[in-house]
Amino acid sequence: MSNNNYTIEELREILFQKIDRLIEIEPYWSKCMRCQHKGKCCIKADISIRKDEWKIIKEYIQNFNESDKSVLRHNIKHHIFCPFRASDKCLIHEVRPLNCIWTPFQVVQNIQTNDLTFYIPYLSCKYFRKTIKKYPKINDEFVKLRIGNKECYYLFLNDIYIEYINNPEQHVNNLSNLITQIPPLIY
Repeated sequence: MSNNNYTIEELREILFQKIDRLIEIEPYWSKCMRCQHKGKCCIKADISIRKDEWKIIKEYIQNFNESDKSVLRHNIKHHIFCPFRASDKCLIHEVRPLNCIWTPFQVVQNIQTNDLTFYIPYLSCKYFRKTIKKYPKINDEFVKLRIGNKECYYLFLNDIYIEYINNPEQHVNNLSNLITQIPPLIY
């Protein structure tokens, strides 16, 4: 996949298809499709955003109603880590970046060291990052990991992740670096 230079729309479609297949084999993740914790896994996440995603998000927020603009202004003023996170919803859920979509489901393997990185969820949807050093090379779409006394399938995401991060014409920024671009769009 990494040599194809997929558009953001194509990457989104591929990711949603992979998540659908993951949920078929691991029902645990279906809870994320109807989040009861108001996006708790998004708190304090400084996500990566590609140029093409940022363009779509900027266009989207220009059409916010006054209530959503007010929430966004408040969040920026009070340095809320993700300014798009309202108390009960994601303000840009329809156009959220791929990084937001794959957050709880993914496993990524470092191609140099074979270290495997993923997030371990707890019942309250509090996550913490875990790395397993020198994990055997993965060639499957899903990875079954044992976390304590529970086994859980994750989505092996190297193909999408590498395409997302290394696409040469799409410089990736962190949300925290882009926040200053938002006020002219909402005032």
